Amino acid sequence: SSGINAEYGYDGKNVKTLMDGLKKSFGIIPNTVEWGAQSVLCYDNLANDLILDVINSVDICLSKGIRVIVYNGMLDLLINSAGQEQWISTLKWEGLQQYYQQNRIPLYTPSQI
Repeated sequence: SSGINAEYGYDGKNVKTLMDGLKKSFGIIPNTVEWGAQSVLCYDNLANDLILDVINSVDICLSKGIRVIVYNGMLDLLINSAGQEQWISTLKWEGLQQYYQQNRIPLYTPSQI
């Protein structure tokens, strides 16, 4: 095995504990779903695609009037909300200041509505 798991000896227990707690809280994930069992294989196969620099692509789309949705969960382990805000702030898009003046629309799980 290669990647972060082999390099750091991480077995995914913290993520499994977090995700199992969220599963109970949200009430929308079947009890048969188990987190972490596939993490090493999944990471090793997707490692080159996990974090891609899309800033230039997003800038091009926005400059051409193509609507872009940036979806991010506050518990995202790779790029959290602060990280999202940081890369968005680097956009060269002329509408960026107007974007920052807009209201954000939160998404909620059915158990929180």
